[in-house]
Amino acid sequence: MSRLVRWQRSGHWQHIRQGAAGGGLCLQVCEPCQAVQYPPRDNCRQCLSDKLTWQPVCAEGVVMAWSRVHASTQAFFREHAPWHVANIRLDCGVVLYAFVSERCLQTGTRVYVHPVIDSNDEVVFVATTVAGVPATEYERITALTEG
Repeated sequence: MSRLVRWQRSGHWQHIRQGAAGGGLCLQVCEPCQAVQYPPRDNCRQCLSDKLTWQPVCAEGVVMAWSRVHASTQAFFREHAPWHVANIRLDCGVVLYAFVSERCLQTGTRVYVHPVIDSNDEVVFVATTVAGVPATEYERITALTEG
């Protein structure tokens, strides 16, 4: 019988996790050219410098594309289907993937990305409208990160 091996993120994610624990979004910023980096990396995507520092960045952006997911191989997600995910372009220029509120299901919607530490001690991103969402909707979205 094969054994499932849990994948591991690089050590760079520890910085994102620390930012999430403090309630903010921290990403790498290149000292020479100021390009924000995501996903985390060893060299700047723009100028190839290795002088990258971790800094808080603005977590606001826009929905580029979204999808409603109806099926999963994991029981937890099957029980909570459907749920929504989206590609979000942050104002700082990077694109990330996040769980999204139903209020965000339109391309171009302004959103705020919350880094959330899930029950597996991993960081996931949850996007809500900039104006905020009712607590029950935010709780439903964050429940998806606890499986």
